[in-house]
Parts: sequence; C-alpha cells; structure tokens
Amino acid sequence: MARRSPHIDAARRRAARRRMSRLERAFNVDHAARNEQGGGMKAVRSATSKSISAGPVLKTLRLERGWSLADVSDKTGIPTSTLSKIENDKTEMTMDRLLRISVALDVNIADILGSPRTEYVSGDRGRRSITRTGEGVVVKSEYGEICYHAQDLLEKRVSPLVATISARSIEEFGELHRHFGEEFLLVLDGELALHTDTYSPVHLKTGESIYFDSEMGHGYVSAGDGPCRMMMICIPRNNDVIRTVNGRSDVENIREVEALSPVRALK
Repeated sequence: MARRSPHIDAARRRAARRRMSRLERAFNVDHAARNEQGGGMKAVRSATSKSISAGPVLKTLRLERGWSLADVSDKTGIPTSTLSKIENDKTEMTMDRLLRISVALDVNIADILGSPRTEYVSGDRGRRSITRTGEGVVVKSEYGEICYHAQDLLEKRVSPLVATISARSIEEFGELHRHFGEEFLLVLDGELALHTDTYSPVHLKTGESIYFDSEMGHGYVSAGDGPCRMMMICIPRNNDVIRTVNGRSDVENIREVEALSPVRALK
C-alpha cells in the first residue's frame, strides 16, 4: 500500500488547527470562568473526557445568524421558553434537542458540543476516529447521560453514542424524543423498556437490540435493578443515498426529503 506523504499529513493537521473556531475558544473561556466562580453546570474534566454545557455555544451560534429565540423555535419545534433555559443552563440539552438544533442551525453536532474536529478531505478513504475508555463528550440529562463518540470527525453518516439511562418510569423520562431519521439501539448492560407513541412498550435485555423510525415519539426507561447502558446509532434519513447523488450538505438533503415527503411537525 502506498504511504501517504508526510507533507499532506502536515497540511491536514494545520488545516484542522485552523478550524478551531472562536466559538470553541469562547466556550473554553466561559467554562473556565464557571469553574472559578463555582456556578453553572458541575462538570468534571480530565485530559481525555469532558462533561459540558452547550448553552453558551448555542446562544453564540444563534446571535451570529441574527436569529431570535422565536426563529429557532419555528425551525426546531422547541418552545422558546425551553430554548432560553438551555442557553442559560437552566435545563439540559437532550439528544432530541441537540439533533433538532444542529439541523436548524446547519452545523455539525461538534460545533454545539464545542469539540475539536478533524478536517474532512473529499475523497479521503482512510480517516478514522478512536474513542478510548473515559473519552468522549458527555451530556447529562434528566433521565441519565449520553457520551458522544467520534466527535472529532465532520460529515459522519451516523452519530454513535453510548447512553446510561437512570429514569425508572416514562414520567421520569419526560417528553418523548422525535427526530428525523432512524435509530439502532443495543443494550450493553441492564434492561430497557422502550416506549413509543405508536407501539406498546418493548422490553429489551442485555445483548438485545431494536432498529426503529426515530420520527416516532420514543423514550427510554431502565427496567432492571439498576441503570441501563446502551449503544445507540442515529442515522439521518436518506442521507447516504442523496449524498451520493448530489454531494450536498446533510441539512440540504434532509430539507429536500422533507419537502418531497412531509411528516408531522416534530414537537
């Protein structure tokens, strides 16, 4: 196999460093200030992992576009009161909200999470991302926590994550999630009850999985003695097929499919 030129690798590393936007720098400054003041979301950061609040970054992205909270609400179906709470760290950024907001703002999830990212070069078939034990971007929610993997890669065709579910009832979980695309779920430890607005709850044990349409309202409840740990793969709807045909961005593809095949408002 031909060896890649070290000059190309160096150029890619320089390009990746240049993509560290002022949003990411602003996030780091804001997070450091919160730690010094003892306020905001309590987070434990190590050299390899971090737990973050996406509120400051979301507000910056919104203001850069000249959008009001009502504008974002219209595009995401998330109430303005909830968006305001997210921006001010008074409620959590759930996976459902994160996916909807990233589509509306036309950004990668990594932009909202404030993750350093690896430059994507068209035609590069050798890129990879390794997430070691204790690494990843952790987002806490009312029902547990989610660890996002491979957040240094742009333009991924899927979003891989590992979730730990502590909610013991659907009432404790809260509002059902709805987002465009499909979802694969594999229970790694414990037992899970998957609730949807279409079917009766399904019970999954360790090693069992389900693949479903994520436009259905869905919620996760731990059905065992302790928390349930599961791997989840979120897949944008029709993304791969349309990307191959026209090479446009994920957001443009999703919007085109929505126009051709309308679905109910995701609220």
